[in-house]
Amino acid sequence: MTWRRIYQSNRLVEKYGVLGKVAARYLLAGYSIRIQSNFILASKEGSNLIIGVAINDKNAEKLITEITEASKKLSRIPVIVLYGRNKWRNETIKAIKDHGITYKLVRE
Repeated sequence: MTWRRIYQSNRLVEKYGVLGKVAARYLLAGYSIRIQSNFILASKEGSNLIIGVAINDKNAEKLITEITEASKKLSRIPVIVLYGRNKWRNETIKAIKDHGITYKLVRE
């Protein structure tokens, strides 16, 4: 982790808020990232990801359809990050799995 990566991650958090916090985690993990509207495009050693961030259950349900369309269009692996300390409904997680989307929990 270099000072440049840490500086870039801090700038992402300031500029994009919650989306920037998730993008900063991927940046510090060694991914090269780009932010396009509501999505993070991350790539590292042959793995191309499109990452969406959901803050609540209603947001997650809307994000599922958007990210599946975008992942087919850009030919990337879809990932939904469920952000926050709230309790996620089982229906939401089941819907994400049924669409073949990987999900990750970030409790910051």
